[in-house]
Amino acid sequence: MGQFSNKWLLKGGNGEILCHSEVNTTKQSAERGAETAKRIAPAASVIDRT
Repeated sequence: MGQFSNKWLLKGGNGEILCHSEVNTTKQSAERGAETAKRIAPAASVIDRT
């Protein structure tokens, strides 16, 4: 089984980084963190680069 490492960023309309995650070691923890960010900033667009 391979290793998983992921980090996400939340950027404002001007490109400024508003917040970021810690490095997630499982896909499940990365998805939970992204879902939390979506709840906090519902108008933010999502770009999945996986």
